[in-house]
Amino acid sequence: MRYALSTLARFSGWLALGAAVSAGCAHDRTAGPAHPVALTASAPPPEVAAAAQSITADALHGWIARIASDAFQGRGPATPGDRAARAYLQGELAAMGFEPGAGASGWEQPVPLVSVSSTMPAIWSFSRPGSSPGTSVALKWWDDYIAGNGAQTPDVTVDNAELVFAGYGIEARG
Repeated sequence: MRYALSTLARFSGWLALGAAVSAGCAHDRTAGPAHPVALTASAPPPEVAAAAQSITADALHGWIARIASDAFQGRGPATPGDRAARAYLQGELAAMGFEPGAGASGWEQPVPLVSVSSTMPAIWSFSRPGSSPGTSVALKWWDDYIAGNGAQTPDVTVDNAELVFAGYGIEARG
């Protein structure tokens, strides 16, 4: 399995080199008439051919199954599952011979994140100003309404505000 990762890494390097060479050969059509360049196809190095043969569903299944497993608890940002997934990936990269590229930060580049968690009322009641008693509507969370809040402040409350419908409903009948 380690050989497959190493081979995959070498193959990826050859692909990146090929993409860079292709980009460098691009012709600027605004610069004048095209001058055809004779390109000759040659067989890739044996390592590339071997790497291409090693990229199979079976070769990739183990890593994909591992990173998608319940062991990483969904990999949500800043969760224990996220930290475990990052440690797993660092270990795999180190085993392939890669070195950290983030300077003093090692394998990871610091990225500031903001998390927003919204708690909606179980029942949200609305009434028209000046309406008679009993003419309000009470909506049940999830069954009658779904809402969220993206404000990046500690607390947000909505009291005595206008109701604006911003969505649609679909009713499927079988």
